[in-house]
Amino acid sequence: ACSLFCRVDTMSLQHLDECCLFSIIRMLPAADAGRMMCTSRLHALLVDEIQKDPWFLVKRGSGESLCDVVGQLASAPTIGVTYTTAESFEASIEALRKLPPCELIGGCRSIYQTVEPGAQGVFIPEEDSEELSLSLCSLPCAQARSFFLPNSALSDDATLSEALDGLCASGGAAIRMVILLAGMNAPSDSFDPKDVVEGLQQRLPGCAVVGGVTRCPLLQVQQRVVHQHGAGVVGLLLRGEVPLYAATSRGTNRISPVYTVSKALSFQAGPLHGSLIAELSADGNSSTPYESFVDAMQPLRVRCAPVYYGLKQQAAVGFTLNPITNTSFYAMIGALIVPDEEKDSVQGGEVCFYQLTKDASKADVKATLTNIHNEIEEQDKSLLGAFLFTCNGRGEHMFGEPAADAAVFRSIFPNTPLHGFFAGGEIGPSAMADREGSAFADGDKCTVQGFTAVYAALVVPARDIDGVVSRWESEGLDNPMHLLLAGLRKRHWPASL
Repeated sequence: ACSLFCRVDTMSLQHLDECCLFSIIRMLPAADAGRMMCTSRLHALLVDEIQKDPWFLVKRGSGESLCDVVGQLASAPTIGVTYTTAESFEASIEALRKLPPCELIGGCRSIYQTVEPGAQGVFIPEEDSEELSLSLCSLPCAQARSFFLPNSALSDDATLSEALDGLCASGGAAIRMVILLAGMNAPSDSFDPKDVVEGLQQRLPGCAVVGGVTRCPLLQVQQRVVHQHGAGVVGLLLRGEVPLYAATSRGTNRISPVYTVSKALSFQAGPLHGSLIAELSADGNSSTPYESFVDAMQPLRVRCAPVYYGLKQQAAVGFTLNPITNTSFYAMIGALIVPDEEKDSVQGGEVCFYQLTKDASKADVKATLTNIHNEIEEQDKSLLGAFLFTCNGRGEHMFGEPAADAAVFRSIFPNTPLHGFFAGGEIGPSAMADREGSAFADGDKCTVQGFTAVYAALVVPARDIDGVVSRWESEGLDNPMHLLLAGLRKRHWPASL
């Protein structure tokens, strides 16, 4: 027994292998990890590697309690998003000033949703709640910049084009993702967020744009300086290696056969241009799109639910859903109007009609998140957290529970943080029906839409000490530990050491 106690007394971190140390250091706040770097060269090397890892943190509470977040961070955050209620707005200003320097945006009077590891269920604030929500994210290989475009810069095509040209001007690595919060309070806020998204997509092909429409005031934080803005758009431009991936869920039932576009025409009426689908064919029979739509609607019991036409162009992975409105058809010939699409891209494609339903919506979000889970697992990756932008119509009135989209996420990713809010219009990849392949909409067209749930997920490769050592060995270093430590010594330790 005496010898056993002696062994325990003489044990130190030197008796732990690198794998165990790697796991322990990962759980340390940045301040403690910084102290540990000074204890040995091995610890300095491991801490340096860990601080290259992305992370995602979600917290809610009073402004004062959120200041405690600073001591829990593993490294400096790159971006942040906050949502406040009207009652918590002033407290949020003080809390944001105390955060580590990062680029952050936020919306006021937002009904937010949070999923925190270890918490019971999904949290939604009461109307008079004084709590606010905050998400911070570290993207070590990315560069972030926040911006604000006022209502005056968005009100006409010329000023909008000038503002977007300046925003998207080359400044280093390519822009991979834009997160937008559009703030509107009154009809006098005359800009259309859809114009902003389309303008960004034209200038940044292949860049994902996600976000939502909220209420003013808007918040922007740059290097601890808090700015309050009125109507307009705040956003985050993310350049470089940005491991955020977008996916959109809506959920519809097919209510018609799949038709082939047998006749398409070019169309232009004033500023509106695109194509007319003049004839559809199925099973050897031809009809106008309007006739096909009427046939699809006749057997439906519920006709007040939103109805969409799905267009699947050649080589597409699914049917892009577009709402049926009173301007969807060219009445004279019963043709379907398809804006912004050339005739040749529509000819030979497929059309089908769909209806939004509660059951289909819940099933679709579950299928989308399950596909993401399986895809991540197959690729040996990890989901660290996610942003959610969900329609304010997808609440208790639709599903019978207040936050179904967040609740399904929690059931599939029980220990993963989620931060979102109910939007008055969601920004993200166009919703699709009968989608094939990856759930992530890499390179898909983004737009402002309704009755959708848009997820922006932080997905990174699984990483452990074995992978780190393998990377060192692949670099061809004879003694990787000592050579890398020599470089770390110059960076982290005084020359006298």
